[in-house]
Amino acid sequence: MLRPVAAVAAVLAVAASAVAGAPDYFAEKDKDFGVTAVGPVLVHYFPIKNTSNQTVTMGQPRIQCGCVNVTLHKGQLAPGETTYLAAYMNTAKIPQQQIGTNKSVTVSVPFLTPNYEEVVIKVSTLARPDMVWSTQDGVVFGTVVKGKPTKATMTVTLYNNPKWEVKEVKSSGVYVKADVKEVKRNGGEVAYEITATLDEKCAAGNWMSDLTLTTNAVGIEKMRVPVTVNVVPAISVSPEALKFGALPMGDAKSFDVTVQGLQPFKVLEVKGGDDKVTVTPKTEGARHQHTLKVDVKAAAAGDLTREIQILTDSKDMPTVVLPVSYSVKK
Repeated sequence: MLRPVAAVAAVLAVAASAVAGAPDYFAEKDKDFGVTAVGPVLVHYFPIKNTSNQTVTMGQPRIQCGCVNVTLHKGQLAPGETTYLAAYMNTAKIPQQQIGTNKSVTVSVPFLTPNYEEVVIKVSTLARPDMVWSTQDGVVFGTVVKGKPTKATMTVTLYNNPKWEVKEVKSSGVYVKADVKEVKRNGGEVAYEITATLDEKCAAGNWMSDLTLTTNAVGIEKMRVPVTVNVVPAISVSPEALKFGALPMGDAKSFDVTVQGLQPFKVLEVKGGDDKVTVTPKTEGARHQHTLKVDVKAAAAGDLTREIQILTDSKDMPTVVLPVSYSVKK
């Protein structure tokens, strides 16, 4: 019974793919940012995947309000390809008469080929005039060095509600933990400080996550606070890996690799080489940037992989790894 069911499912999947329309390309078409202060720029990425069997082309999106901007990362998608529509909702530009009410903005995304269609997505928020964030963009770590635990804080203040309490804070990010504590209660002014801690295992890259505050106030039962961080390695290698592809027997190749650090460092030793792959430092002493010469020889048929270890005097990154690979034709 399993084989016929699987076969039918496959046929149905192919049929659905063939007739997929533009609305089917969106995994979501509605983002409610929830309650926020006036000032933050709220960001959300809408994934768009071409689930059809034809190339699709998108045009310039039309936006209902000047408080929202969008960026379409790629305007043409081959079958199976994915891109993102980034929506930026600037709460400082919401019309004054709409502050304190639920503000909803629609964005029309036109699909030009193979058939003309429009898909409407929506972003919304409630920007409260009686709420203030100490940092406009939420919890901002800025640029941090990979491997170092880091903390960042912000303060949320609510006016005209002396009984306001934040019950808890939860993080959507695996590598972000958060705590909250009351720091001020003076008449109708109540303030809480949010402290987020970034785990040292967080990989390099630009990352975003959310904190969710649970409070006792009507209309602010749940409040989203964005978290942003740019994690960079203390020392980086460019290119990150050397892939020479297929080489003829007896051929030889040379390539310069750049090793760059946030602080001056020394290259103490290079390990992992042999008679087929040799690595020679071209620079000496402590500096922000070093150059290494990599020589490879196609001496024997088959695939070759090496993991070159660059040892440095950097406490943050004492070892940098450079993969080298190629194949040799007979």
